[in-house]
Amino acid sequence: LRYLKKIFYNSVAELRIKEKLLSSPLFNLSLSSKELFHSNFLSWIGERYPDLFIAIFEELGCSVKWKSKAWKVKRELLNLDLCVQLCNGEHIPFVLENKVKSIPRKNQLDEYAAKLKPTPEDNLILLSLATEFPDKKDIEKEGKWKICSYKQLYEAITISKNKKNDVEEPYHRALIEDYCLFIQSLHTLAQSWKVNEGDTFLLAKTNKEYCNELRIGDLQDKIWYSQLCVKLNQHLNDLLKVRTISGLNIEEIKGKETNSNKVYTNWGFTHGQGLLEAKVKIHNEYILLVQLQGDRYCRGIEWIREKPATHEEYWENTKNEKIPQSFFQFDDEAVEFPSICIDANKKIEARKHKDGTRTYNKYGDRFLYQSKKIQENATVSEVLNAIKEDIEKIISR
Repeated sequence: LRYLKKIFYNSVAELRIKEKLLSSPLFNLSLSSKELFHSNFLSWIGERYPDLFIAIFEELGCSVKWKSKAWKVKRELLNLDLCVQLCNGEHIPFVLENKVKSIPRKNQLDEYAAKLKPTPEDNLILLSLATEFPDKKDIEKEGKWKICSYKQLYEAITISKNKKNDVEEPYHRALIEDYCLFIQSLHTLAQSWKVNEGDTFLLAKTNKEYCNELRIGDLQDKIWYSQLCVKLNQHLNDLLKVRTISGLNIEEIKGKETNSNKVYTNWGFTHGQGLLEAKVKIHNEYILLVQLQGDRYCRGIEWIREKPATHEEYWENTKNEKIPQSFFQFDDEAVEFPSICIDANKKIEARKHKDGTRTYNKYGDRFLYQSKKIQENATVSEVLNAIKEDIEKIISR
């Protein structure tokens, strides 16, 4: 009964948020370019109402020691979303990096900071719709960038416009009011995507449909899967005592030394679906991995050696390697997939493909995998534990 009540109250709350967002002209305008829109709107405030602009960022905790000097707002200068440049030179004392449709990554922020070489008095602001993401702790620990949420921005604008009261044109006041309503609702909606370990791993169809109607289904998946990556890292660190490294692509992993005590985790959004993965570099020949995309639980091998081969040859090579027992099905004997999968103990039947009949799927010739469908009622905790157990098989082979 408690569970049904929760569903009912969540549905009512979501309906109210949906109505607010759909009734907002600015929300609908923002859909054509989610991140550029916010930077453009804040830039407009900076140019049209500079005192309000300064007050907003003072409210967000910025020192804005540049406010007494002549300054101008710039868009896309040095690829920065929004910045303030002093008129008497090239110095940039204020930068706002905006993340709505994407998740913050520390390496990108490091690149921006390296270009700027900021002084301790400069203000670097990361404005993010996602309030939990894999690189958050490292960004906070380094201290170069101040992380702000859209809730904080909404509160700062509301307080500042009431203090300053210098937006005289009714149309402009209405625009700012609508923007505040819009970002407050968007933040509230994004917070409803917070991952709890007792939640079902697969997002409910009704929830997906609701976000797709708002044309923000991609945002939901990105925020959901980036949080799953955070929880996966915690799970592997705590239970397996391994070091997790997030955000590296396959070429970057290839260049790393072989170390079974390192697990490379990542999340993404491809082919309209969220993705979560954990990889272990076995040696300079191949990587073993667990990858979840959409409703599929995949066990895979990615060959990284220089010598090219066909996927059939790579599969034969895989059979000859010391792969953890029961990781792949090589013959007619079924292997056991995690219990979170449908037909976990059922044999994988060979299927016809354009290039022959086989029990595995492939992405290119080097990435070979077998997969099963995840049960709809599998929880986040159960799925993370399944990944942990498979990674444990790999590192203890």
